[in-house]
Amino acid sequence: MHQEKLLNIKEVAEYLGLSEEKVKRLVSAGDIPAYKIAGLLLRFKKDQIDQYKRKIISGDTTQAIPASFRIERKAGAARRAFAKEEAAVPYSVMEKLEDFLYYNDFYILSLILLLLVLFAIFDM
Repeated sequence: MHQEKLLNIKEVAEYLGLSEEKVKRLVSAGDIPAYKIAGLLLRFKKDQIDQYKRKIISGDTTQAIPASFRIERKAGAARRAFAKEEAAVPYSVMEKLEDFLYYNDFYILSLILLLLVLFAIFDM
C-alpha cells in the first residue's frame, strides 16, 4: 500500500510562495483543503495543493477547492465523517517527532540554555 506523505504548513507555504500565516488564513477561509491531525496539526495532500496552485495560476480562485475538501467545522454527522477520514491518514512516529520538534524547538532550546546557565552558576 502506498502511503501518501502529507505536507505541513511550512512545506505548503514554501511550495505556494506564501507565509505560514497566509496559509493558515486560507485554510480558515476554506480556500485550501486541510486535515487536522490529533485535533491540532494541519496537514495537506500534495495533489490538492497542486490543484489549488493551478487554480491560482489560472486566476480562478472562486472555485479552487470543492466544498467536500474543506475543513468541516460543524457539529454532528459532518464532523464525525471528517474525523473518520482524518483517522484513515497514516501518521508515523517520525512525523509526530518532527512535528513536536518543529512546534516546540524554541522551548527546548530555551530549556537547554537555562540548564547550561544554571549549571555554570552553581558549578563555580
